[in-house]
Amino acid sequence: MKELLLKSTVFRFLERFVLLVISLLLTPFMIKHLGEDGYGLWILILSVLTWFNVVNLGFPVAVQRNITLALEENDQGKVNQVFSTSIALFFVLGIFAAGGLLILAQFPQWLGVPGPMEVTVTYCFYFLTLKIVWGFLMNCLHGFYAAVLRFDIDANISSLNALLKAVGVFIFLPTLDIFGAVAATLAADAITNTYKLYWVKKNYPQLRFSKALISRAQFFNLFHFSKHVVAMGIARTINAKSDPVIVTRIFDVAAVTMFSIANRLAHHVEAFVGSVSGLFQPVFTRMVARGTNMERFFHQVTSLNIFICVTFFMPLYILSPLFIPLWVGEQFLPAAQLIGFFVFGYLCIAAGSGIKNVLLAQANHKWLSVANLIGAIVHIALSIYLAKDYGLMGVAMGTPIGFFVSELIIKCYLLKHYCQFRLWPIYIRFVSAVIILYGFGYPIKTWILQYSSPSWLSLLIFGAVLFPLVALMNYFLLLDRGVKDKLGAMLTQFRTSQQESKGVVK
Repeated sequence: MKELLLKSTVFRFLERFVLLVISLLLTPFMIKHLGEDGYGLWILILSVLTWFNVVNLGFPVAVQRNITLALEENDQGKVNQVFSTSIALFFVLGIFAAGGLLILAQFPQWLGVPGPMEVTVTYCFYFLTLKIVWGFLMNCLHGFYAAVLRFDIDANISSLNALLKAVGVFIFLPTLDIFGAVAATLAADAITNTYKLYWVKKNYPQLRFSKALISRAQFFNLFHFSKHVVAMGIARTINAKSDPVIVTRIFDVAAVTMFSIANRLAHHVEAFVGSVSGLFQPVFTRMVARGTNMERFFHQVTSLNIFICVTFFMPLYILSPLFIPLWVGEQFLPAAQLIGFFVFGYLCIAAGSGIKNVLLAQANHKWLSVANLIGAIVHIALSIYLAKDYGLMGVAMGTPIGFFVSELIIKCYLLKHYCQFRLWPIYIRFVSAVIILYGFGYPIKTWILQYSSPSWLSLLIFGAVLFPLVALMNYFLLLDRGVKDKLGAMLTQFRTSQQESKGVVK
């Protein structure tokens, strides 16, 4: 299992790296061809699509959990029953979500879109209903990757999707404008979704769909587990994806571009953290199935999440004022001022992600939706209120406060209530991470801005020096000793196997 997790982690990191590189290349290209208004409109459209995927955030977790348990029991009939029931369920949900998007397409003015762009939004939504339905159906397959800990396959497919989409954007966008981005998205999804189906069928040939296997009992089982996760997903989506709508309503579509540059940079870095934290959900589920005590493992996972978060976010926080002007132009330099707020919010998520994994594995997740909903209300209310006095920075301020409330106050209370785990290790590591991130990061950032002018060479030099130093410092100050021992043992075992394989070749 350790080897699979290590392999999956490597491929998930490679996936995120590919996505990051593609995003860094596409963003200035799209801003150049679409303009600030057009690119802001595209970001708004993508955010709205996420709103219609909210039920995806609940039922896939239930399907993954049930498939994992069925495979652990070696119950082939139950695996096919879960698969058949989930296909029927996701097809109905996909049609329902697509219908909702078609209704919104008739009223684009609700999003604050200016008049000339309303027709564009309507037609984009028409075409993207296909993506909604495909996305729902593919959730029937994702549980198999997680259940057998083959996240590397999922990562490779995701990387392929991003590459195909990027090629399509470079080909279609100059001639088709924003509809070129829509065409590239649909074409990439069609190809990769076909490959997903092929891979699962090839590696799990016993899998089959049958109307006779669609089970009402299995449906209610999935729904009983998912109803709170769906609510949690809705609240999380409101918390994470409401900002573009708020910015459009209060300011304009062009302001979405400025805001999204900072937000998407932070999101890409957070994806590296999520590529590790997301791996442990099926591990916690297996531990619950076997009756294993999880407290020690939970604290190790939390320390690993915080370590990776600070290690990746600190260079972004320090170097963003150098990078953003070189990347998209001097006019977007104010976006660097927003990143510090997003970094704090994602640090809160890193500290609380292990709690979500534990409570989901134990099926003690019904109050997680309340935690996320309260955080979303705090976030939106503060963003709207502070935007009046502080502009885009005010919108960014509301985000970390909402995440702090949901992740470090309410979810920690739930963990203590259901599991009786110690909370002080979480708070100590979180406070230590904040001190390291801003206590060391802000002076270094100020010094670099004072004595260095923006250039790709200086950026590369600072990045090459800063990242290993930050990683080394965080390794000693933030990482749990047990994690250090396990990482050392895994690396030693990997080196030994590599040496043995070289000896066999010789």
